[in-house]
Parts: sequence; C-alpha cells; structure tokens
Amino acid sequence: MATSILSLGTGAATSADQVIAAGGVANLFLSIDAQAASGPQPAVQIQYKKADNTYAPVAMLTSVLPTLQLRGPLTWRAVRTAASTAQAGLDVEVEGGAGAPLATAAASTGAGTPVAGVPRMKTFQASGTTSAGAGSATVQIQGSNGASGPWDVIGTITLTLSTTIASDSFTSNDRYAYLRSNVTAISGTGASVNVTMGV
Repeated sequence: MATSILSLGTGAATSADQVIAAGGVANLFLSIDAQAASGPQPAVQIQYKKADNTYAPVAMLTSVLPTLQLRGPLTWRAVRTAASTAQAGLDVEVEGGAGAPLATAAASTGAGTPVAGVPRMKTFQASGTTSAGAGSATVQIQGSNGASGPWDVIGTITLTLSTTIASDSFTSNDRYAYLRSNVTAISGTGASVNVTMGV
C-alpha cells in the first residue's frame, strides 16, 4: 500500500525527510491529474541528503519517467518547484530492511524527525544506557496522517537505565502516513536512547 508524502497540487512544496534503512527499498510513484494530461508536464524532483545536511538531486520524475526505486541506507525528500503549473504529487511504498532509526543517541526530551509510515506489521524498539549510575527514559511512538501533525500516541516504552544496555519493544499494525519517536522523559548521568523501527 502506497503512502502519499507530497499531496497532489501545483507550486512549491517539499516533503519531510524520508529515511530508508540499510537493506530497505522505497518504490516512488509520481501522482498526476489525469484530466490535465494534455497540459504542462508534471514534475517532482527527488533529492538525497548529504553528510553536510545539504541536498543533491537524484532524479526528476515526470510522466515519461513516473517511477523510481531507492535503496537504503538513504535519507531523501521530494520537491515540487514554484514554477510547477501542472498537478503533481508523490506516493511511496517501503519494503523491508534493517531497523530504520527514529532517534539516535537522544540525550534530551523532544520529538524526532518524522519518517514515512509502513502500512504493515512492524516492531518499534527503544534502547539506552547511562555513563554512570541509574537513570530512566520514556519514549512515545507517535503517528499522524500529516507531516506536521497532529500526533497520536501509538505506544509507550519505559526503560530503566544503567551502564548496561536496557531495551524494550512492541509491535504495531498501524496505518499512519507518518511516524516519529518522542522522548518525553530522560534522566541519569550521560543517559541516551536509540529508537528504531523494524519491518
């Protein structure tokens, strides 16, 4: 089942960053207004995120090249330019792979960057440690049908932390278009947590 990450429309629009885990595959599909097939050519540019947090083009999806397959590990986004006068959007279908990161070494409270939802059974896992002594962490897994919310709580993981890695997980068959982690509480010397999604 494909998820829309860029709604059908005209003019400038940019999707949220999308993360493909190592071994994962994302199949991209250009969505267009069939009634406007004889008008201006619809186009959506696919960009990948570089190590310096800038973006570089991968391909331009058009009615001539309407599909693209990307393989992880990769962070990417879809961009429709301001000059676009044809209806265009982008759908994505994600296949398998290693655990997609929702938070990496999070040491303070706050939400992670949203990633595209996966419309099938998956496992959310949180793990963490301290550098000394005891601590604790609470992580919510949240879902939304919009990249900027509102966010619903899918499940909560509570960890008792120490210098030995603590971990817990749960499975979900949710169908949200976007997912994210949200560290709502964390304490302890040098405490940090990682959150992943496995499919």
